[in-house]
Amino acid sequence: LIVRALGLPGSARVYDPTCGSGRLFWKMPNQALCHGIEVETDAFRIARALYPDAQLLQDDTMLHMHTDSFDYIVGNPPFTMYWEDSNRLFQNAGHNNKIVSELAILEIATRSVRDGGYIALVMPGNVSVERIERARAYGASVLFSDPLEGSDGAIRMVRRLVAAEPEKYF
Repeated sequence: LIVRALGLPGSARVYDPTCGSGRLFWKMPNQALCHGIEVETDAFRIARALYPDAQLLQDDTMLHMHTDSFDYIVGNPPFTMYWEDSNRLFQNAGHNNKIVSELAILEIATRSVRDGGYIALVMPGNVSVERIERARAYGASVLFSDPLEGSDGAIRMVRRLVAAEPEKYF
């Protein structure tokens, strides 16, 4: 769905700052141009096994600020987690040096996307209007998944769409 929605060319440099097991890299036109960071060991190992050509790094995404580097930023940001910003890298960190995770991802995305690039985020359908408006204020397009099915449901939704009309998506 993301590949189709964005019309990704084979030369597109794609970045997912919290890539998990790499699910959003599925069907990307050139996985060698996919970049992702994941802090969790098991998810990183799965992503590395599934996408051996992708440029993956196991680390804290907050330690890697890219500037104007990528054509597309994709993500399924973690929600309602508070991340420590001890280096004061984020404009929206509070006085206690903490920033809500989805806001941190939006800041990372806007810094990482090149001029004329594109940000697309997958969010559960029950996400608050405030969070949707915040994402859109940062220039992100939002795709909604079934909130009861979590990220697995989002993947199943994409697979159903592709199975129903494969010529439309790839």
